[in-house]
Amino acid sequence: MPLPSSRVHAIPLSGIREMMNLAMTIPDVLRLEIGDPDFMTPAAITQAATDWAQNNRMGYPPNAGIPQLREAIAGKVTSINAIASKAENVNVTIGATGALYLAMLAVLEPGDEILVPDPGWAGYPAMVGLAGAIARPYRLRPENGFQLVASDIEKMLTPSTRAILVNSPSNPTGALNDPQETRALVELAERRGIWIIADECYDQIVFDTTNACVGADLDLESAPVISAFSFSKTYAMTGWRLGYLVASSTLSQHVTRMQAASVASAAMVSQMAGLAALQGPQEPAAEMLSAYRHRRDVATGILDEHGIAYVRPDGALYVFVDIRSSGIDSRDFATGLLRERAVCTTPGIAFGESGDGFIRVSLACSEADLREGLTRFAAFHRQKSV
Repeated sequence: MPLPSSRVHAIPLSGIREMMNLAMTIPDVLRLEIGDPDFMTPAAITQAATDWAQNNRMGYPPNAGIPQLREAIAGKVTSINAIASKAENVNVTIGATGALYLAMLAVLEPGDEILVPDPGWAGYPAMVGLAGAIARPYRLRPENGFQLVASDIEKMLTPSTRAILVNSPSNPTGALNDPQETRALVELAERRGIWIIADECYDQIVFDTTNACVGADLDLESAPVISAFSFSKTYAMTGWRLGYLVASSTLSQHVTRMQAASVASAAMVSQMAGLAALQGPQEPAAEMLSAYRHRRDVATGILDEHGIAYVRPDGALYVFVDIRSSGIDSRDFATGLLRERAVCTTPGIAFGESGDGFIRVSLACSEADLREGLTRFAAFHRQKSV
């Protein structure tokens, strides 16, 4: 049999999926490991998509997305994210994952380097490897709340650096980048001729302040910023697989051709659901955000009660819990917690070396599961810290 492509070896098993697979072998597990909202997709979204599917031919949609959805996205990005956009700047994609991967394919040559956050979402290095490029982690430090520091990133630049990936609010830490540091990073990218790929998946999951997207108030046609967004978290639409990429009109045209050659387009029914999400009532999204904020406060209250340190999240769907006092590395801690207490979390090492010593706890589960899971977590932590 012929050998497969070397690309198959560029995609390690995600640490999140590793824990999910292990959890399937243990009965009655409390699932605190994944950022998959436990809410139903709002009824108005599902109904609009169902009505359309029942009354229209399900033909091939345009590669960049249907015009009315691209227009709606441009309006949302302009009004909510302060990124002045037109439909020609938008590509509708198969989730934010599809948007990020297309962005990498559009700007990275084989052998190019892209700086990725550490800790950062486990999917980034795999995408980079699949694109034939090299992922170099830039360290985010716990002593400053895992905040991005532009001067630290500048020290890592080499002649091979082609792009920098930024995620705020952060998965896994929930940290929201300082707008001054974000602007300093954009200025650095402009000086050095480097792209910034901004993962804005959690742009509307922000708790106590406002979120300044990387591309906010910039000229989209000249700024070196490509922004990836998702419907998944804001509208509990993970299974609909719908996201979008916002970039200059020139780059967007290239991305359209790349999407046509790879996956053709996002599904038509999902696009109609996305249109309904943007044009319909926003109260369900606000209610879900309020529930996540409440769960954040419940989680941090339990951790405070037991004297367990953590990074207080400004947004996203996670609490990054500090287990360094236990003396156990994060993978062994998470595995032990799962086997002994039937609580599934994600070890910080799954997000990079700088995440070791921490455990990611998801707020996307029910409040009851969160309370019980963190109570068991605290008992396990106390037992191992003796």
